[in-house]
Amino acid sequence: MKRAIHGHKKPHPNTAVSLWNIGYLHHMQKNLNEAAKFLKQSLDMLRILHVRNSLHPHIMCVLSALAEVYEDQRRRDEALGNLERDTETDETSDDDLSNRTI
Repeated sequence: MKRAIHGHKKPHPNTAVSLWNIGYLHHMQKNLNEAAKFLKQSLDMLRILHVRNSLHPHIMCVLSALAEVYEDQRRRDEALGNLERDTETDETSDDDLSNRTI
């Protein structure tokens, strides 16, 4: 529904959160492949929306949820790799921190 309203290809925060929630529900139902699919879509959209803030709390939450799915799938190396890559030092300087959105 939200994709129909906001456009299928256009990133929107509400769509990203909806995808995240659907991924979470699939994870709770043990539909791990579907969970990973929706969480990755959410993550991709959030990375576009927060391109200047790779440490945005929503990105970190989705990464954590995706890591849990990968852990349940016994894909530990992939889970750890995603978390390490995305939590490395952000490329923006400390001066830019006051301009970040949350």
